[in-house]
Amino acid sequence: MTSLVSRPAFLFAAAVGFSIIAFDVHNSSSPHFLPQYIDQPAHAWVKANLPAPIKKLVADKLISDLFITGGIGGWVIAGAAGIGKSGWVGVRRLAIVMFMYIYGGGSISHGDPFVVDQLKTQFQRLRPSNIHNTYAFPSGHTTADVFIMGTLLFVLLPPLAVNSDQTRNSKIQSVVQNAALPLWVFSAVTTATGRVLGDAHWVSDTMAGACLGAALVSVTTFLCNRLAADVN
Repeated sequence: MTSLVSRPAFLFAAAVGFSIIAFDVHNSSSPHFLPQYIDQPAHAWVKANLPAPIKKLVADKLISDLFITGGIGGWVIAGAAGIGKSGWVGVRRLAIVMFMYIYGGGSISHGDPFVVDQLKTQFQRLRPSNIHNTYAFPSGHTTADVFIMGTLLFVLLPPLAVNSDQTRNSKIQSVVQNAALPLWVFSAVTTATGRVLGDAHWVSDTMAGACLGAALVSVTTFLCNRLAADVN
């Protein structure tokens, strides 16, 4: 899976997905399928059925931040283990991940990173409610979740699956091979659901954020694979 994520075709697919969503939402000549048939019905349901405390405390905070917080915790553990195992290679790998985090895939506690902020300013889409005072498209939370969990699963964990004697660590190998993709998708859907149920984002905002996060993971994985190849 790691090799698939790092391929140009994966990056291209993520970029095309983002472009299609952006065109449908923002271009005046588009059919506006997502806003008409997905965004507005989802917003109407949330507005009619969820009380404010549920939206604010459960959806906007607990559900939205669950995998972002857990993923950062995983970063700390896997990053430290990688440095302990690989030395400067682990440091350089973590530095690449952190640079991409600050540049494009960062969490939302300190505001949107450069890439997300520039896209929001460019599209200037209003949120479905006034729960936040920034623009909506793409979702910074969903971008952050997809990036943080993706780099944990496809960049930081795979080197730990190989022991110093080149044998495989079966537990980590099993996670990387069998559980990484389902967990990645589940975390993205969970975070996106939290953003929509919290009335902080339209559904299409979260779809675009997922595509952006996947593209950033692809670039990061490619760079880290090149680092490993240069070392070897």
